[in-house]
Amino acid sequence: MAAAEHDGMSDAGAQPAVPADVVDRLHAKVTEMCEAYFTSIGHLQSVALPLSTAASPAEAAAICAEPAGVFAADVVRLHGEFEGLVGELEAEHRSEREQLDALADLQVQLDRADAEIASKVVLARALRLDVRRAVDSRLRDER
Repeated sequence: MAAAEHDGMSDAGAQPAVPADVVDRLHAKVTEMCEAYFTSIGHLQSVALPLSTAASPAEAAAICAEPAGVFAADVVRLHGEFEGLVGELEAEHRSEREQLDALADLQVQLDRADAEIASKVVLARALRLDVRRAVDSRLRDER
């Protein structure tokens, strides 16, 4: 796995790579939502001015209305995207039988790949032994 894929960043380093699996995309979206909430609350706390206890709720709301609206729109957008991903996940629902069949197919593919790797290891070991013998023979001849 390339380092860029490992840390979730593209080669350009500007945008995170988009996961292909819907569950991974859901995880990334939940992380993005948490970051949006954290940023929103932190920003609103930093711009909020102290108010007297006699201030009306309307006065308090007016102070942060503009940034709150921007952050609220971002949170609503993220929740909409999350709902879309949940819908996508639900559309991919498979029965237990279908899941078991898919697992069986994957096991067959794994067994084939294991057998192929094992045969290549045997060939590589034989080649290594042949090379070792040739090198040893050459070294003996030169002495």
